[in-house]
Amino acid sequence: MAEEARTYRRGAALGPGPVSIDVGASALEGFGRVLHVWSGPRCRSTALMYAFHARGDCEALDEPLYAHYLVSHPHAKRQYRDELLATMDGDASRVVHNMTQRNLPQGATVRYCKHMAKQARRLPAEQRRAVLASGAHVLLVRTPIDLI
Repeated sequence: MAEEARTYRRGAALGPGPVSIDVGASALEGFGRVLHVWSGPRCRSTALMYAFHARGDCEALDEPLYAHYLVSHPHAKRQYRDELLATMDGDASRVVHNMTQRNLPQGATVRYCKHMAKQARRLPAEQRRAVLASGAHVLLVRTPIDLI
């Protein structure tokens, strides 16, 4: 896990993980192969993403809409903005296509997409419909008092 953490970068596909658990994509039956998990800050979404990645049959994408968010919100200042935009695609149509239509890597049966809900702002209507139709959606929420 330590080596993986060193080479991991935001927006990168983690690929199939090293551990196999006998829980297939049957939970997504009828929803496709994509699981979109929408979160706000401090909802333990990264830990959940790593848990899915560890299944062995899951490709995990960490905030694939982040570059689009930064491109469409130029006022959003981040120290790592230039570095992130150099490594991630900010074009919403390409990102959504890759998230929803691209073949899964060998050994993967599920694509887990961890999203921060605010990063879907200004997503064009066509891409929004494609994301909504592409799989199952989960909302991670916490009680407000837990955030204080």
